[in-house]
Amino acid sequence: MLLYHVIIAHCRCGTGKGSFVAGVNGYVAKSMAPVKQMKNLKRLLSWFGGKNEFQAEESECDSECDSPVVDGMQKELVVHREDALRRFAQREDLYEQALRSVVADYADISRRLAELLKDNNIEELRFVVHTLRGVMGNLGVEEVFSVCSQLEELIDSDRVGESAPLIGELDGLMQLFFCYVNEHTQIS
Repeated sequence: MLLYHVIIAHCRCGTGKGSFVAGVNGYVAKSMAPVKQMKNLKRLLSWFGGKNEFQAEESECDSECDSPVVDGMQKELVVHREDALRRFAQREDLYEQALRSVVADYADISRRLAELLKDNNIEELRFVVHTLRGVMGNLGVEEVFSVCSQLEELIDSDRVGESAPLIGELDGLMQLFFCYVNEHTQIS
């Protein structure tokens, strides 16, 4: 039996399933944190014992490779679900519906923000950032809330030209958020 494992630079939710279908038995993302590297190494070694753990995990979101590395540390998205559930009257179904709605409404947020910047449409940019900030605050996604707050400050102080790094950070956090939603909600 031949085992094919690859090292990849970037991956998103579904990478594992896609690579498995393509005939690759597993993968390791280059920017993976040491704990997750060990997990993948153990998974790889399990193949030699005849257990195919990768196949059992293929439906999971591959969040371990989506996390950006900042200052040599892997970035993890923190969602304060319990706090947010209070705002949804402890209704998991409503909370999950709101999560899925944000994925649908903001799937192209980075492109939208870039276009608004390019078109110098500052009022619409302010509105989109402010709305996303409020939504993410209600959902308990404080990191996205914080980045949106910083973007709003730049917009309000006429320093929109300095927003590119924050928009890049927002893009990475939104990818983590999309993966979180994929992992933690039931598809209806």
